[in-house]
Amino acid sequence: MEGAAAPTQNAFTAFKNYGYLPLEREYKVKLVDANETPYTTRWIYLAERHPDPINIINLFTDPDVFLISAARMKTHDTVVGTLSLKNCAMGAPLSNNKIKGNEKSKMHGEEGSSGGRELSYNLFLVAQMGVQPDLAIIDGVEAIEGNGPWNGTVVEHGVVLASTDFVAAGPHGERAHGY
Repeated sequence: MEGAAAPTQNAFTAFKNYGYLPLEREYKVKLVDANETPYTTRWIYLAERHPDPINIINLFTDPDVFLISAARMKTHDTVVGTLSLKNCAMGAPLSNNKIKGNEKSKMHGEEGSSGGRELSYNLFLVAQMGVQPDLAIIDGVEAIEGNGPWNGTVVEHGVVLASTDFVAAGPHGERAHGY
């Protein structure tokens, strides 16, 4: 399951570009564009805690879906670091041509706001809705530090964290299980 961030993109283009399409036949799995699946309107906050509707893809809150978050370890300009929870929470809002705009951008709050406070709080809210990885994998073999996530410096750390407890797989890795 994947959901592209831009409404004009399609996950199957990425599946094709990365050579994933043969995996369906080889492993008897189904590749899914999450943005083309059902969603439910929920509520998050914009600046000053003004409630705003957001469409959350149902696959991310379905208890029968085993959600794996494979995230690259990197710094972030508004929420310090991006790890498994942010990877899932930012994947959950809908982004397709059936809606106006990109729901993922709403998570950052209103344009011109501080961004960090709203995004952090909305990550918390979406996690409370059930958007949490069942398995967190954080790839820090090559991590981004400094002005991340886009303009940071690539640094070789040589680590990978994995845990069924996404909090334990966070920045306090000594508590992580099974890595």
